[in-house]
Amino acid sequence: MLGLKDIIKTNKGFSSADIVTSVIILMIFTGLVASLFYNYYISNSKIARNSVACLCIIDTIENIQKMEYKDITNETIALKIQELYNNNIIPKQYKVTANVEKYNETVGNESKEDIIKILNVNVEYSLNNKIQNLSIKNIVTLQGV
Repeated sequence: MLGLKDIIKTNKGFSSADIVTSVIILMIFTGLVASLFYNYYISNSKIARNSVACLCIIDTIENIQKMEYKDITNETIALKIQELYNNNIIPKQYKVTANVEKYNETVGNESKEDIIKILNVNVEYSLNNKIQNLSIKNIVTLQGV
């Protein structure tokens, strides 16, 4: 049996089978590492895009809540969202829509006073050629009640 010392002294070098085996092993591990990095990138992109979508919703809700209660209508909300786009608060890659519904106009609550409005803000964005959707509902109340 030859030891490491004897193999080095023989100067036979590497056989083609040794080289092919090592290249195959290298390709397998390279593919595995590349796949892991890709999945890591996709996960980080998804988290980052979702975070920006949440910030768009928060900015929209905060700006709408600054408005007078009586002025909160679907038309004024659309104008406020356009203003947020114009001021570059909401990135153009995100489509923000919102609508408001009076609580006393919902089924079973027709007899209630008009002191609560339900605000629904929706954000759509693209990730990996798929449309992602994030929606949050919020309550706007008449101040001083």
